[in-house]
Amino acid sequence: MSGEFSYVSMVNPQVDSFELTANFARDLPKLAQEMGLDISSFAKAAGLDPAQFDDVSTRIPIESFTRLLSGIASLVDDDTFGLRYGAIYRPGGIGPFGYGMMNAPTLRQALKFAARFMRVNIDLASMTVKFDDEGAHCSWTYSRLVTQPEHLCDYGVMIFLNALSRFFPNDRSGIRVDLSRSRPRSIAAHKALMCRDVRFESSANTVHFSSNLLDHMDLNADERLFKVMHDHCETLLLGVRRSVDIVSQVSDLVLESPDGWDLSLAQVAEHLGCAPRTLQRRLRERGLGFSQLLTQIRHDLSDRLLRDSTLSIALISNQLHFSAPSAYTRFVKRAYGQSPRERRVVLRGQLVSL
Repeated sequence: MSGEFSYVSMVNPQVDSFELTANFARDLPKLAQEMGLDISSFAKAAGLDPAQFDDVSTRIPIESFTRLLSGIASLVDDDTFGLRYGAIYRPGGIGPFGYGMMNAPTLRQALKFAARFMRVNIDLASMTVKFDDEGAHCSWTYSRLVTQPEHLCDYGVMIFLNALSRFFPNDRSGIRVDLSRSRPRSIAAHKALMCRDVRFESSANTVHFSSNLLDHMDLNADERLFKVMHDHCETLLLGVRRSVDIVSQVSDLVLESPDGWDLSLAQVAEHLGCAPRTLQRRLRERGLGFSQLLTQIRHDLSDRLLRDSTLSIALISNQLHFSAPSAYTRFVKRAYGQSPRERRVVLRGQLVSL
């Protein structure tokens, strides 16, 4: 190792703390079987048990689910596999949240319901719904720790549209979709299954609905059931686990916020509901300063992306909010005496040897 900087991982943000309900994988075994594949080997490689896939009360790591999707997609050479899986998934399969979405009287109410309760089923980094004169704009992002989000992006938007399709059964001209994933080899499937106006490489996954769609009543919706599911989801939301460890809280905030790398000590303290001096003291009790913690988080995420993703060095540099790839290279070399490419080789070699 060269230079004066010595790095030992003290944070190691736990990617497995970001979860979704196991039931999201419910239809994968059947789909895999139709393609002549045995889901059990893929599930085992991703650290999952297919016996859990029918259980709406069990939560599994998002990273494991994305690895499962990516493994199947790679084998069948389909970079839109997540999209096709989402197209066959039944919204009611995700429990109270799904039934609530299916019985909202209007699209506006359904979007408000989604913004409040999506976390019951999946740990999102952010989820917002904005209404203006043009219509509604529903956006969400996943944690930066999810290293293979391409198929998850497609799948998430597809089942979201399916849950709301009764509000636009024959005409999706009033809808636009922005995806955070890279552009696939062909966008024909996206246009056929989502809507005609689909865009890629956006900062968030966003579905835009024109204003004329928002307030039409669905006469088949069960308003009483919608209210019951709303109350049930309120109860479930209380049970969604949040970390009480101060290092994990700061790590989660930095990694989940779109502007996380730019947050100051005072801003983080405000988000966590404490005074800056209190935050400093609690970090000091863990042997960390605020700047030191941010550096540690960056190193841990850098290693995850180098080891587990296929992102280019330039894209990883951008995700870590460096001004240029050269600045990222200096950051890695100062810690390990290796370039990012050399570090990637070392990390993947360690993975193979486990």
